[in-house]
Amino acid sequence: MRLISFISILVFIAGCKWKNETGNTRGLILDSLVNQDSIPNKIDENFEMFISQFNQDSVFQFSRVHFPVTIKSYDTGSFSYVEREMSIDEWDFVKVLEIDDIKHEITPVSSVEVRLEFFKEDTGIGVTYIFKKLLSKWLLVEIVDHSI
Repeated sequence: MRLISFISILVFIAGCKWKNETGNTRGLILDSLVNQDSIPNKIDENFEMFISQFNQDSVFQFSRVHFPVTIKSYDTGSFSYVEREMSIDEWDFVKVLEIDDIKHEITPVSSVEVRLEFFKEDTGIGVTYIFKKLLSKWLLVEIVDHSI
């Protein structure tokens, strides 16, 4: 249960689903992405600048998730990870750096991969967002829930 709860917190707690009048999330998002004038030119040169924009701007966040994004959750029953894909229609905007009682740590793996780790101390709850630089742009490519 903790596993499901924590993923829900990170992906849905601060969420606000963007839909047009017909309920078509994908159409509104793709239409919105055409005009990205508000995004700083050098947003991808510095991960901290990128993650700040990712945290604050819903359109930018949707544009920087590589859909379908892979979600891996630890199954305590089988002691293994269960993998699924989340589509753009399932994604909710989350201010990932502003979730109460959740700490985060940025860990560069290489010049093209950064891990953003979320955890709640003394609980066994932990989730890692994996970002990769593809075509010179930072994209969220995977979420791994390590919670036990």
